[in-house]
Amino acid sequence: MDEDLKFVLNCCTAFGIYIPQTKYGSRRWKIGCTIYTSFLMVILSSICVLGVFMSPLENDYIISWFVSAFVFVSQIFSHLVMMWECLAKQREHTEFLRLLDEIEVAFKLKLRTDIGRDLLAQKLRRILFSLAAISILGLIIFGIHTSLMDDQGYFWWALFAILAMRMRFLQLQMYVELLNHYLWSLNRKLQQVVCLKTEEEAQLLDVDYKQLETLEYLNHIKELYSSIYEAFHCLNEFGQASMFAVTASYFLDCTCHIYWCLLALDKLFPSASIVLSISTIIPLSLNSYKFCYTCQLVKQECRLTALLVTRLNVSDSNHNCLELQKNYKSLVHDFSLQLLHQRIVVTGKRFFNFDLQCIFGICVLIVTHLIILIQFTKSDNNSGNVNQTEIQETMVN
Repeated sequence: MDEDLKFVLNCCTAFGIYIPQTKYGSRRWKIGCTIYTSFLMVILSSICVLGVFMSPLENDYIISWFVSAFVFVSQIFSHLVMMWECLAKQREHTEFLRLLDEIEVAFKLKLRTDIGRDLLAQKLRRILFSLAAISILGLIIFGIHTSLMDDQGYFWWALFAILAMRMRFLQLQMYVELLNHYLWSLNRKLQQVVCLKTEEEAQLLDVDYKQLETLEYLNHIKELYSSIYEAFHCLNEFGQASMFAVTASYFLDCTCHIYWCLLALDKLFPSASIVLSISTIIPLSLNSYKFCYTCQLVKQECRLTALLVTRLNVSDSNHNCLELQKNYKSLVHDFSLQLLHQRIVVTGKRFFNFDLQCIFGICVLIVTHLIILIQFTKSDNNSGNVNQTEIQETMVN
């Protein structure tokens, strides 16, 4: 799994959205990556200006041109935000990676449990490979169509930024999957503690319940939850601006291609535009849905943690000593207060939380945006028809 993480981080370095720390490379290499990222920001800013001014303006499709230019600028801007975040939030990212290692070690040494590294690595490879393969296939279809049709759009100008955004989503997807698995593993251990206190007949034979009933073990669970919360906090700090920018760009891109599909159905665009749009919509939708779905699972695991601690709070302690019973109740009470103050969410610049409700909100925004674009298109077509009628009447007279 460490090799998979290094591979993803190296790919992110190529796009200027991650700077290796001294753990993965020398200090000179880190400085070189910082210069490389700064240089990329200058190059991308120039590409944005050149792309907008050098692309031909089609008067017949002025609204489509404007929408395309707006999406192109949003893609370049999102990449710039990611690189700025990479430069400005290096400390938070380093702290996050340190916490990942610390959490894994705590599971082994403090909770004495196996988190299933091999199965987790296979799951991560399967998810990342599937999302990456679908994205690459969509980009290949888009690129072939653009080349064959001699389309003078913004695809080739924005290709590097598009790849960077999708790589960023894969990176964040991997992080959230890791933390969700850690939270799931923590809840399995907490369930065993609850089972010890409340359901003696449901206890398993291969579990050392003498160790689970100690105050020290429950305190380790409490501390490990705090570490997972800190990791999510760091993730929000170094990733929320890019998550917000990429999500906004994905929203505009999907809206744009759905709009072109509708124009193709009205015979205003070639029928091949439908295939072109689908090759973009499907990868973007799958990336967004999978990320939000994993964040929804994190939310559910947090609720399960709160439920299990509540069950501990109302259960009777197995300790005979009054002092131990008092300490047990105090620890469970502190854990309950901690859960109230340390609620785990993945946010996009604190404007919204990533979950299934976010997907529903994006769909509503896309429909609203499409209605506005269609109304503009109809009014533009009506004005064009009126102008043609006036010209014909003038010629007849």
